[in-house]
Parts: sequence; C-alpha cells; structure tokens
Amino acid sequence: FILVRSGPRVVIVGRSKNPQVNAAKVLNRFGGGGHPAAASANVKDLELHEAVDLLTVTLREQIKPVRTVAELMSTPVRAIEMSDTIEEAWNMTLKYNLNQIPIVSGEKTVGILSRKDILQGVKHELVHEPVSLLMQTEIEVVTPETPFRLAEDIIISSNQKLLPVEKDDK
Repeated sequence: FILVRSGPRVVIVGRSKNPQVNAAKVLNRFGGGGHPAAASANVKDLELHEAVDLLTVTLREQIKPVRTVAELMSTPVRAIEMSDTIEEAWNMTLKYNLNQIPIVSGEKTVGILSRKDILQGVKHELVHEPVSLLMQTEIEVVTPETPFRLAEDIIISSNQKLLPVEKDDK
C-alpha cells in the first residue's frame, strides 16, 4: 500500500499477492474499490497521518496471524531410545496413554513406533528386542516455526499420525 498527499486529498493505492489481504476490502473502508489484488481510494476528509493510522488498523483487523506448530505441539515429549526394548515401549504407552511414540537416538528423532506395532511385537514374543526392530523410519519432522497448515498437509499426505517437532536437529 502507498499513501500520497495530493492537494486536499490522500490517494491510497494497494496491491496484494497475499490471499489474506484483499486490497479492495481494505480500501473499501476509505470509500475506494477495486479487486482483491489491486485497489485504490481518494480520501478527502483525513490527513495523511490519520489515513496511515486507519490503514494500519484495517490491515491488522484483516490479517490473521499464521499459527505455528509451536502453539499446538504437546510437551513434555515422551520419547524412547532406539535401543530400549519393546516391553519398555509398551509400558510407556500404558503409563501415558500414547498411541505413537517418537524413537530417538540421543536427542535426534530417528523413527516412530505405534501402539499397533508394539502389540504385534508382544504377540510375536519380541518384548526383549529393541524398538528399532519395529519402528517406522521414513518420517517427516518439522520445526516449531513451521506453519500449522504445512504440518497438517504433511500429516495428511504422508499418513503419519505423529509429527515430531525438532529445533536445531534436537
């Protein structure tokens, strides 16, 4: 958006490539119009600084902040080392009522183990084997700053019910 004082009026021109910012809707508040990507308004009853203030308020009302994974993730993280046994994983699922457990090596997520996989391990008497035997290793990982919509797309497209969140590979 650009605002220019031209004699007794303020001219506002707005362009937007962001779907959250409808230029026509923003400038409609000033008596202007156009379409979502480009609009303009001629304002006769406001000073330049007043128009800037009103534009700022209008934009803040229209633009919704992007939610990030950090706002929605569960903490503290319940994880298990890849060398731990299937029995230890089973006990953790029972204790914390978990359906999926992140598997780590040190502080790095290396896989995911589901309750279903653990039950298969118990059924086949593998309780003393390491969880690395059954864990899913082809997983997606995100950062706390990842937009929620992107995380949602990853969960749906990869059919991954648990999405580990890492910062600085930890």
